[in-house]
Amino acid sequence: MKTVFTRSSKSNNLTVGIVGLPNTGKSTLFNYLTKNSVPAENYPFCTIDPSYGKVEIDDKRVEILTTLCKPKNTVKAYLGVTDIAGLVKGASDGVGLGNCFLDNIRNVDAIFHVVRCFEDPEILHVEDTVDPLRDINVVNDVLRFKDIETLTKQYEKIKKDLRGKALDKKSKDKVALVERLLEILKTSWVNEHEFNEEEVAFISTLNLLTVKNVVYLANVSYEDYEKKKINKHLRSLLGLTKNVIVFSGSYLNSVGDARTPFLDKLVKKGYELLNLINFFTVGKDEVRSWTIRRGCLAPEAGSVIHTDFMNYFIMAEVMSYDDLVQCFPRGALGPQVGHFVILGGHFRIFFS
Repeated sequence: MKTVFTRSSKSNNLTVGIVGLPNTGKSTLFNYLTKNSVPAENYPFCTIDPSYGKVEIDDKRVEILTTLCKPKNTVKAYLGVTDIAGLVKGASDGVGLGNCFLDNIRNVDAIFHVVRCFEDPEILHVEDTVDPLRDINVVNDVLRFKDIETLTKQYEKIKKDLRGKALDKKSKDKVALVERLLEILKTSWVNEHEFNEEEVAFISTLNLLTVKNVVYLANVSYEDYEKKKINKHLRSLLGLTKNVIVFSGSYLNSVGDARTPFLDKLVKKGYELLNLINFFTVGKDEVRSWTIRRGCLAPEAGSVIHTDFMNYFIMAEVMSYDDLVQCFPRGALGPQVGHFVILGGHFRIFFS
Protein backbone atom coordinates (compact mmCIF):
# COMPACT_ATOMS: atom_id res chain seq x y z
CA MET A 1 0.00 0.00 0.00
CA LYS A 2 1.35 3.42 -0.99
CA THR A 3 1.93 6.10 1.62
CA VAL A 4 0.64 9.61 0.90
CA PHE A 5 3.31 12.08 2.01
CA THR A 6 2.96 15.70 3.07
CA ARG A 7 2.94 18.13 0.15
CA SER A 8 6.43 19.37 -0.73
CA SER A 9 5.16 22.69 -2.03
CA LYS A 10 4.45 25.51 0.43
CA SER A 11 2.22 27.13 -2.18
CA ASN A 12 -1.50 27.56 -1.68
CA ASN A 13 -1.85 26.03 -5.15
CA LEU A 14 -1.21 22.58 -6.60
CA THR A 15 2.20 22.27 -8.30
CA VAL A 16 3.35 19.54 -10.69
CA GLY A 17 6.50 18.64 -12.60
CA ILE A 18 6.41 17.18 -16.12
CA VAL A 19 8.94 14.41 -16.77
CA GLY A 20 9.50 11.88 -19.54
CA LEU A 21 11.94 10.78 -22.22
CA PRO A 22 12.84 13.29 -24.96
CA ASN A 23 10.32 13.61 -27.82
CA THR A 24 7.38 12.25 -25.85
CA GLY A 25 5.32 15.44 -26.12
CA LYS A 26 6.28 17.10 -22.82
CA SER A 27 6.87 20.56 -24.25
CA THR A 28 3.77 20.33 -26.45
CA LEU A 29 1.75 19.54 -23.33
CA PHE A 30 3.43 22.32 -21.35
CA ASN A 31 2.76 24.87 -24.09
CA TYR A 32 -0.90 23.90 -24.28
CA LEU A 33 -1.40 24.05 -20.52
CA THR A 34 0.42 27.31 -19.90
CA LYS A 35 -0.01 29.07 -23.28
CA ASN A 36 3.77 29.46 -23.44
CA SER A 37 6.00 28.90 -26.47
CA VAL A 38 8.69 26.47 -25.32
CA PRO A 39 10.36 24.92 -28.42
CA ALA A 40 8.94 21.49 -29.29
CA GLU A 41 11.13 20.12 -32.07
CA ASN A 42 11.86 16.66 -33.47
CA TYR A 43 15.18 16.09 -31.74
CA PRO A 44 16.25 15.15 -28.21
CA PHE A 45 16.89 17.85 -25.60
CA CYS A 46 15.06 20.55 -27.52
CA THR A 47 14.09 21.87 -24.06
CA ILE A 48 17.33 22.59 -22.21
CA ASP A 49 16.13 24.99 -19.53
CA PRO A 50 13.41 24.21 -17.00
CA SER A 51 10.23 26.11 -17.83
CA TYR A 52 7.53 27.23 -15.42
CA GLY A 53 3.98 28.34 -16.07
CA LYS A 54 0.61 28.71 -14.37
CA VAL A 55 -2.76 27.30 -15.42
CA GLU A 56 -5.79 29.03 -13.94
CA ILE A 57 -8.29 26.45 -12.68
CA ASP A 58 -11.83 26.96 -13.85
CA ASP A 59 -14.22 26.68 -10.91
CA LYS A 60 -17.85 27.61 -11.42
CA ARG A 61 -18.22 28.10 -7.67
CA VAL A 62 -15.75 30.99 -7.79
CA GLU A 63 -17.56 32.51 -10.76
CA ILE A 64 -20.94 32.28 -9.00
CA LEU A 65 -19.55 33.73 -5.76
CA THR A 66 -18.08 36.60 -7.77
CA THR A 67 -21.43 37.24 -9.43
CA LEU A 68 -23.21 37.21 -6.07
CA CYS A 69 -20.73 39.28 -4.06
CA LYS A 70 -19.36 41.59 -6.77
CA PRO A 71 -15.90 41.92 -5.14
CA LYS A 72 -13.20 44.29 -6.35
CA ASN A 73 -10.95 41.32 -7.07
CA THR A 74 -11.30 37.58 -7.75
CA VAL A 75 -8.42 35.12 -7.31
CA LYS A 76 -8.86 31.59 -8.64
CA ALA A 77 -6.67 28.65 -7.70
CA TYR A 78 -4.07 27.70 -10.28
CA LEU A 79 -1.97 24.72 -11.31
CA GLY A 80 1.77 25.48 -11.25
CA VAL A 81 3.63 23.48 -13.94
CA THR A 82 7.38 22.91 -14.34
CA ASP A 83 8.74 21.25 -17.50
CA ILE A 84 12.31 19.91 -17.51
CA ALA A 85 14.56 18.49 -20.22
CA GLY A 86 13.94 14.90 -21.28
CA LEU A 87 15.47 12.15 -19.15
CA VAL A 88 17.43 9.28 -20.70
CA LYS A 89 19.03 6.06 -19.53
CA GLY A 90 22.17 6.90 -17.56
CA ALA A 91 20.99 10.43 -16.73
CA SER A 92 21.99 9.92 -13.10
CA ASP A 93 25.56 9.43 -14.36
CA GLY A 94 25.47 12.64 -16.37
CA VAL A 95 24.06 11.40 -19.69
CA GLY A 96 21.74 13.95 -21.32
CA LEU A 97 20.51 17.15 -19.72
CA GLY A 98 17.42 16.30 -17.69
CA ASN A 99 19.30 15.15 -14.60
CA CYS A 100 20.70 18.68 -14.21
CA PHE A 101 17.20 20.01 -13.69
CA LEU A 102 15.69 17.38 -11.39
CA ASP A 103 16.16 19.72 -8.44
CA ASN A 104 13.68 22.04 -10.13
CA ILE A 105 10.88 19.54 -9.52
CA ARG A 106 12.00 18.47 -6.06
CA ASN A 107 9.49 20.80 -4.42
CA VAL A 108 6.47 20.06 -6.62
CA ASP A 109 3.46 18.24 -5.20
CA ALA A 110 3.09 15.57 -7.89
CA ILE A 111 4.66 14.31 -11.11
CA PHE A 112 3.05 14.19 -14.56
CA HIS A 113 4.96 11.48 -16.45
CA VAL A 114 4.44 11.80 -20.22
CA VAL A 115 4.70 8.45 -22.02
CA ARG A 116 4.81 7.99 -25.78
CA CYS A 117 2.10 5.59 -26.96
CA PHE A 118 2.11 6.27 -30.69
CA GLU A 119 4.11 5.13 -33.72
CA ASP A 120 5.54 7.74 -36.08
CA PRO A 121 8.73 7.11 -38.09
CA GLU A 122 9.09 10.88 -38.56
CA ILE A 123 9.48 11.49 -34.81
CA LEU A 124 12.73 10.23 -33.29
CA HIS A 125 12.76 7.96 -30.24
CA VAL A 126 15.93 7.90 -28.14
CA GLU A 127 15.56 4.12 -27.69
CA ASP A 128 14.68 3.62 -31.42
CA THR A 129 11.42 1.77 -30.65
CA VAL A 130 8.19 2.61 -28.83
CA ASP A 131 7.84 0.67 -25.57
CA PRO A 132 5.94 2.49 -22.80
CA LEU A 133 6.86 0.08 -19.99
CA ARG A 134 10.57 0.22 -20.82
CA ASP A 135 10.41 4.01 -21.07
CA ILE A 136 8.66 4.31 -17.71
CA ASN A 137 11.32 2.15 -16.06
CA VAL A 138 14.07 4.34 -17.54
CA VAL A 139 12.58 7.52 -16.07
CA ASN A 140 11.64 5.91 -12.75
CA ASP A 141 15.18 4.59 -12.38
CA VAL A 142 16.63 8.05 -13.04
CA LEU A 143 14.48 9.53 -10.27
CA ARG A 144 15.31 6.64 -7.96
CA PHE A 145 19.06 6.98 -8.54
CA LYS A 146 18.83 10.72 -7.96
CA ASP A 147 17.22 10.06 -4.57
CA ILE A 148 19.98 7.59 -3.69
CA GLU A 149 22.53 10.29 -4.49
CA THR A 150 20.64 12.90 -2.44
CA LEU A 151 19.98 10.61 0.51
CA THR A 152 23.55 9.27 0.63
CA LYS A 153 24.84 12.83 1.05
CA GLN A 154 22.32 13.49 3.82
CA TYR A 155 23.19 10.18 5.49
CA GLU A 156 26.88 11.08 5.57
CA LYS A 157 26.04 14.49 7.01
CA ILE A 158 23.81 12.98 9.72
CA LYS A 159 26.52 10.50 10.70
CA LYS A 160 29.12 13.28 10.77
CA ASP A 161 26.93 15.48 12.97
CA LEU A 162 26.33 12.62 15.40
CA ARG A 163 29.91 11.35 15.48
CA GLY A 164 31.27 11.12 19.02
CA LYS A 165 27.88 11.83 20.59
CA ALA A 166 25.78 9.54 22.73
CA LEU A 167 22.79 8.76 20.54
CA ASP A 168 19.32 9.08 22.01
CA LYS A 169 16.44 6.96 20.71
CA LYS A 170 15.26 9.69 18.32
CA SER A 171 18.68 9.98 16.68
CA LYS A 172 19.05 6.21 16.41
CA ASP A 173 15.60 5.95 14.83
CA LYS A 174 16.49 8.67 12.32
CA VAL A 175 19.70 6.91 11.27
CA ALA A 176 17.89 3.57 11.02
CA LEU A 177 15.14 5.10 8.88
CA VAL A 178 17.61 6.66 6.45
CA GLU A 179 19.39 3.31 6.18
CA ARG A 180 16.04 1.65 5.49
CA LEU A 181 15.25 4.22 2.79
CA LEU A 182 18.58 3.61 1.08
CA GLU A 183 17.84 -0.11 1.07
CA ILE A 184 14.35 0.50 -0.38
CA LEU A 185 15.74 2.73 -3.12
CA LYS A 186 17.93 -0.07 -4.44
CA THR A 187 14.87 -1.65 -6.02
CA SER A 188 11.78 0.55 -5.65
CA TRP A 189 10.24 3.94 -4.92
CA VAL A 190 9.82 5.13 -1.35
CA ASN A 191 6.08 5.76 -1.75
CA GLU A 192 5.48 2.08 -2.52
CA HIS A 193 6.11 1.26 1.14
CA GLU A 194 4.27 1.90 4.40
CA PHE A 195 5.51 4.18 7.16
CA ASN A 196 4.09 5.40 10.45
CA GLU A 197 3.10 9.04 11.05
CA GLU A 198 6.39 10.02 12.65
CA GLU A 199 8.37 8.44 9.81
CA VAL A 200 6.22 10.17 7.19
CA ALA A 201 6.83 13.53 8.88
CA PHE A 202 10.61 13.03 8.77
CA ILE A 203 10.70 11.63 5.21
CA SER A 204 8.63 14.58 4.01
CA THR A 205 11.47 16.91 5.06
CA LEU A 206 13.96 15.11 2.79
CA ASN A 207 12.43 16.40 -0.49
CA LEU A 208 12.76 13.04 -2.21
CA LEU A 209 11.43 12.58 -5.73
CA THR A 210 10.22 9.03 -5.16
CA VAL A 211 7.71 10.00 -2.47
CA LYS A 212 5.66 11.88 -5.05
CA ASN A 213 2.49 10.54 -6.61
CA VAL A 214 2.60 10.09 -10.37
CA VAL A 215 -0.03 10.56 -13.08
CA TYR A 216 0.91 8.86 -16.36
CA LEU A 217 -0.08 10.92 -19.40
CA ALA A 218 -0.33 8.64 -22.44
CA ASN A 219 0.38 10.55 -25.65
CA VAL A 220 -1.44 8.79 -28.52
CA SER A 221 -1.89 9.69 -32.18
CA TYR A 222 -4.51 12.17 -33.36
CA GLU A 223 -6.45 9.35 -35.04
CA ASP A 224 -6.42 7.04 -32.00
CA TYR A 225 -7.46 9.92 -29.74
CA GLU A 226 -10.41 10.90 -31.91
CA LYS A 227 -11.59 7.29 -32.24
CA LYS A 228 -10.90 6.56 -28.54
CA LYS A 229 -8.88 3.58 -29.72
CA ILE A 230 -6.77 1.63 -27.22
CA ASN A 231 -3.68 0.71 -29.23
CA LYS A 232 -1.19 -1.93 -28.11
CA HIS A 233 1.08 0.62 -26.42
CA LEU A 234 -1.74 2.18 -24.43
CA ARG A 235 -3.03 -1.28 -23.54
CA SER A 236 0.36 -2.26 -22.08
CA LEU A 237 0.43 0.94 -20.01
CA LEU A 238 -3.11 0.35 -18.70
CA GLY A 239 -1.99 -3.16 -17.75
CA LEU A 240 0.62 -1.59 -15.47
CA THR A 241 -1.53 1.10 -13.84
CA LYS A 242 -5.00 2.59 -14.05
CA ASN A 243 -3.58 5.96 -13.05
CA VAL A 244 -3.48 7.09 -16.68
CA ILE A 245 -4.91 10.06 -18.56
CA VAL A 246 -4.91 9.80 -22.36
CA PHE A 247 -4.14 12.81 -24.56
CA SER A 248 -2.80 13.55 -28.02
CA GLY A 249 -0.10 16.13 -28.58
CA SER A 250 -1.16 16.36 -32.23
CA TYR A 251 -4.74 17.03 -31.19
CA LEU A 252 -3.70 19.70 -28.68
CA ASN A 253 -1.66 21.42 -31.40
CA SER A 254 -4.75 21.50 -33.61
CA VAL A 255 -7.07 23.10 -31.04
CA GLY A 256 -4.74 25.97 -30.19
CA ASP A 257 -5.88 27.91 -27.12
CA ALA A 258 -9.27 26.23 -26.89
CA ARG A 259 -9.90 24.69 -23.47
CA THR A 260 -10.58 20.95 -23.58
CA PRO A 261 -11.89 18.48 -20.93
CA PHE A 262 -8.33 17.10 -20.76
CA LEU A 263 -7.19 20.03 -18.61
CA ASP A 264 -10.02 19.55 -16.13
CA LYS A 265 -9.15 15.82 -15.90
CA LEU A 266 -5.55 16.71 -15.05
CA VAL A 267 -6.56 19.05 -12.27
CA LYS A 268 -9.13 16.61 -10.86
CA LYS A 269 -6.61 13.75 -10.85
CA GLY A 270 -3.99 15.91 -9.13
CA TYR A 271 -6.45 16.86 -6.39
CA GLU A 272 -7.52 13.21 -5.94
CA LEU A 273 -3.94 11.94 -5.70
CA LEU A 274 -2.99 14.48 -3.06
CA ASN A 275 -6.35 14.45 -1.26
CA LEU A 276 -6.82 18.18 -1.75
CA ILE A 277 -9.91 20.38 -1.65
CA ASN A 278 -10.70 24.08 -2.00
CA PHE A 279 -12.39 26.49 0.35
CA PHE A 280 -13.21 30.13 -0.27
CA THR A 281 -12.91 33.47 1.47
CA VAL A 282 -15.53 35.94 0.35
CA GLY A 283 -15.94 39.66 0.95
CA LYS A 284 -16.56 42.96 -0.80
CA ASP A 285 -12.85 43.32 -1.57
CA GLU A 286 -12.06 39.81 -2.73
CA VAL A 287 -13.30 36.33 -3.54
CA ARG A 288 -10.44 33.85 -3.34
CA SER A 289 -10.00 30.09 -3.67
CA TRP A 290 -7.61 28.33 -1.28
CA THR A 291 -6.15 24.83 -1.58
CA ILE A 292 -5.84 22.59 1.50
CA ARG A 293 -5.56 18.93 2.46
CA ARG A 294 -8.89 17.18 2.89
CA GLY A 295 -9.68 16.61 6.56
CA CYS A 296 -7.36 19.28 7.94
CA LEU A 297 -8.49 21.28 10.95
CA ALA A 298 -9.50 24.94 10.86
CA PRO A 299 -6.19 26.35 12.22
CA GLU A 300 -4.23 24.52 9.50
CA ALA A 301 -6.66 25.71 6.83
CA GLY A 302 -6.35 29.25 8.13
CA SER A 303 -2.56 29.05 8.00
CA VAL A 304 -2.59 29.03 4.19
CA ILE A 305 -4.08 32.52 4.47
CA HIS A 306 -1.68 33.65 7.20
CA THR A 307 0.70 31.56 9.32
CA ASP A 308 -0.51 33.25 12.52
CA PHE A 309 -3.81 31.39 12.25
CA MET A 310 -2.03 28.13 13.10
CA ASN A 311 -1.13 29.37 16.57
CA TYR A 312 -3.69 32.08 17.28
CA PHE A 313 -6.88 30.73 15.71
CA ILE A 314 -10.01 31.47 17.75
CA MET A 315 -13.05 31.27 15.54
CA ALA A 316 -14.24 31.07 11.93
CA GLU A 317 -17.60 32.08 10.58
CA VAL A 318 -18.61 29.17 8.38
CA MET A 319 -21.11 28.47 5.66
CA SER A 320 -21.13 25.80 2.97
CA TYR A 321 -21.03 27.00 -0.61
CA ASP A 322 -24.46 25.48 -1.36
CA ASP A 323 -26.06 27.20 1.64
CA LEU A 324 -24.52 30.53 0.75
CA VAL A 325 -25.79 30.40 -2.83
CA GLN A 326 -29.28 29.35 -1.72
CA CYS A 327 -29.60 31.92 1.06
CA PHE A 328 -27.74 34.86 -0.46
CA PRO A 329 -27.99 37.67 0.48
CA ARG A 330 -29.81 36.88 3.71
CA GLY A 331 -27.69 33.83 4.70
CA ALA A 332 -26.27 33.96 8.20
CA LEU A 333 -22.78 32.72 8.92
CA GLY A 334 -22.41 30.15 11.67
CA PRO A 335 -19.59 30.77 14.15
CA GLN A 336 -17.36 27.72 14.68
CA VAL A 337 -15.01 27.79 17.66
CA GLY A 338 -12.10 25.43 18.18
CA HIS A 339 -10.62 22.69 16.01
CA PHE A 340 -13.18 21.55 13.46
CA VAL A 341 -12.65 19.86 10.11
CA ILE A 342 -12.79 21.90 6.91
CA LEU A 343 -15.08 20.54 4.19
CA GLY A 344 -14.64 21.12 0.47
CA GLY A 345 -16.50 24.17 -0.80
CA HIS A 346 -16.82 25.82 2.60
CA PHE A 347 -16.89 29.59 2.63
CA ARG A 348 -15.38 31.21 5.68
CA ILE A 349 -14.02 34.32 7.32
CA PHE A 350 -11.31 33.79 9.96
CA PHE A 351 -10.81 35.63 13.24
CA SER A 352 -7.81 35.53 15.55
